[in-house]
Amino acid sequence: RGVVPRGRGFAAKFGAGGNSNYLGYFDDRAAAAEAYAKAAEEYATKHGAVETQAPCSSLDGRAWLRELRGRREALLAAEPAPPPVARRLCRAPEHAEAAEKNDVYVRAAKRRNVNQTKLYEAVVVIEDLAPNHNGGPAPYWFVHQYVPDMKWCRLVKLEADGKFDAGKRAGRTRWTLVEEGQARELDLSATRCVVVRSAMTVRTDDADDEVFDVEDPRKAPLP
Repeated sequence: RGVVPRGRGFAAKFGAGGNSNYLGYFDDRAAAAEAYAKAAEEYATKHGAVETQAPCSSLDGRAWLRELRGRREALLAAEPAPPPVARRLCRAPEHAEAAEKNDVYVRAAKRRNVNQTKLYEAVVVIEDLAPNHNGGPAPYWFVHQYVPDMKWCRLVKLEADGKFDAGKRAGRTRWTLVEEGQARELDLSATRCVVVRSAMTVRTDDADDEVFDVEDPRKAPLP
């Protein structure tokens, strides 16, 4: 607000009561300053004496530019903001345990599946997963859609659904897709997905009816 350089001329603005009134564009500073003084006088006449504040530290174009450059240098020299996960944990310390639990799965999956990049109908864990998505016994997600040229995925949460009761999988956890509408689906970069070894035990065409046997990357491999 006030008189500020704009291109080859000057703009005049008068601010009061939270509103900013544009007074116009002028070829020289004197004309802009005159318009500003007139607006301030009219406001004071109508509303009484007001306390004014200098709208700009300098009306000189070169000094104004130096000030902007100084602000930019101060921003560049400032300490960078923490990564997203750190910011979430600062705001919600109670989520630290869930975030660490997810990180354990991700590190283990990376060690076991170093070169696994095929994401079609895969089961994955997610790097830097928001703590509020970490509910349940394990942070497993099913890749429902995968666009390789965009490195984009749509993921559906898996939930534990009892145990296998026969065969070589007896005693292992059955994993199924969370019922539609009961949990949020995630759209995110495929680079954050780490594949976990899994097997489809029903081999149906509809993923909603599929039952997965998922290897816990922290433990022994699938039978």
